[in-house]
Amino acid sequence: MPRYHFEYQLSPAEGGKVKLHMIITQSDVDEHFAMPVPVFADFGAGMIRIGQVGIAGNSTRNLDILLPSQPKKVALNAYKEILER
Repeated sequence: MPRYHFEYQLSPAEGGKVKLHMIITQSDVDEHFAMPVPVFADFGAGMIRIGQVGIAGNSTRNLDILLPSQPKKVALNAYKEILER
């Protein structure tokens, strides 16, 4: 069962948007294990899925995406759609 570590930073972007920088680390798996991990944000009406990030093996992904506004919170696998430790 994989283990995930999630960090994020929010910063202002053009046009009133917000840049989300994510660092997602998957560990405790073999080199052939791959998983699409769901990412959620709360813009004031509860958590909504904003995408997913594919991760293979024991590795770290760094991604930047633009959001329409400032979220209250960003979370990985908020509704436990995938098994993790």
